[in-house]
Amino acid sequence: MNNNLHVIVHDGQVYTSLTAHSLPDVIPHEPLWDPRKDYNSSPDDSNTPLTTRWAYRARPWFPLVPLNPSFDGPIFGCLNHSRFSLLTEVDTSGRHILHRDIRAKWVDLEQKLLWCQERLGAGLLIPWGTKLPCPPTTYGYQRWHTDVNLAKKIAIRSRDAFLLIAATCSWFIMTRRYQGANQ
Repeated sequence: MNNNLHVIVHDGQVYTSLTAHSLPDVIPHEPLWDPRKDYNSSPDDSNTPLTTRWAYRARPWFPLVPLNPSFDGPIFGCLNHSRFSLLTEVDTSGRHILHRDIRAKWVDLEQKLLWCQERLGAGLLIPWGTKLPCPPTTYGYQRWHTDVNLAKKIAIRSRDAFLLIAATCSWFIMTRRYQGANQ
């Protein structure tokens, strides 16, 4: 990736990009955001959390989501799975769910990240209308599913949602650092 930041000024607005040299012909309008649509979409749409979107006022944390995440280290290592390495369990009726050992680690990480998000965001002056991302649980990794492929797709979608919470925490840290500096 190019490390040079491109600054584009258009109609009194300043845009920055690491990849684009110019703005598109039409900048999409800010859609009404329904958080339920972010996680309650088609089961085949496993990339919903990381779909590229414009960073509107409702989601100022979105640019902090990495394009090529690396799930390494002691904190995020439990997320280091692909659809091929995920293990599932089957109940007597043939429904599938993420394996209990993986699920337990994800629940623990989710609780810790949400705790951090709550503490870091407490007392901050954030833009009106800012929407925080949904917790990974809402994407379905703790639910039973009709087949193994669906269970794995939803687990990967849920795994990617952890990045949204981490990006929000990063945005809160940046906001705390620069709030009042008029930046």
